[in-house]
Amino acid sequence: MFYEKFLRLCEEKGVSPTAACMDMHISDGSWRRWRDGSSPRGATIKKIGEYFNVSPSVLLSDGDAIEYLTEEEENIIARQMAFERSEMRTLFDLAVNAPASQIYEAITLLQKYKEESEGK
Repeated sequence: MFYEKFLRLCEEKGVSPTAACMDMHISDGSWRRWRDGSSPRGATIKKIGEYFNVSPSVLLSDGDAIEYLTEEEENIIARQMAFERSEMRTLFDLAVNAPASQIYEAITLLQKYKEESEGK
């Protein structure tokens, strides 16, 4: 079940489920729904994978095993994510050799600015 994996990942990272959700900008009530048996989808599962450095497919698989991404795999996923979003393509072009952590940081920052500007 997804929830058990989520708890285990939180424990390994040293964060509470609430803190992890806050860090990922996911509603606190989400992990409670996961506890009741539902699973995240789409963009949410992608955020969780990025946050914990695991493949989204591992999060949704039936097994208990959790395999962390290698640095190379993480860099590929980060670049793919930046390339897939039209508003991020410039970032992708500029950050060809940047490590995944910097790409994720830039995406998060740009997303925050976008949300703030849409809210005004």
